[in-house]
Amino acid sequence: MKGQAAMEYLMTYGWAILLLVIVLSVLFASGIFTPSQFVREECSFTPDLTCLSAQLIDSGPETTLIVRVKNNFGYPIKLDQITYTTQDLRVGGQKDWKLDLSKKLNQGETYDIAFSFRGNEKPSESEIKRITALLSYHTCANEINPLCAEDPSYGHKISGKIVAKVLYK
Repeated sequence: MKGQAAMEYLMTYGWAILLLVIVLSVLFASGIFTPSQFVREECSFTPDLTCLSAQLIDSGPETTLIVRVKNNFGYPIKLDQITYTTQDLRVGGQKDWKLDLSKKLNQGETYDIAFSFRGNEKPSESEIKRITALLSYHTCANEINPLCAEDPSYGHKISGKIVAKVLYK
């Protein structure tokens, strides 16, 4: 009698444990527990130069980053240069990538900064990449620098952070 009760107990809980293992296997296989599901994408500079969006698009030979910024200063600025620092994006280890912009941006205007990273190490789809950016610009306010001259005394630098998921085209 005790043996039969023990077998019924094991069979009942055995089926429940087997069902739990099957459900967890299906959830793991669907990718719901991958770390990229829990990382929030972000793009931030300063409130005066807002980063509205960032996309990392891989198209085979290159990975393109498109960052949309908006000038919230009360005056025009001239974007000079942006330097991206990446870790294992198209090349192994840490690398600095520079882009000369030379773009005047009036107050309230948005601008898409596009840059292509080239290298042999292709990132996998949905991989999360962290990029730091250092953006140089000149003040073009009428009271200070009406000709928007590239004088070092009017130059400024701001840093930003970009966290984006690699999308395939």
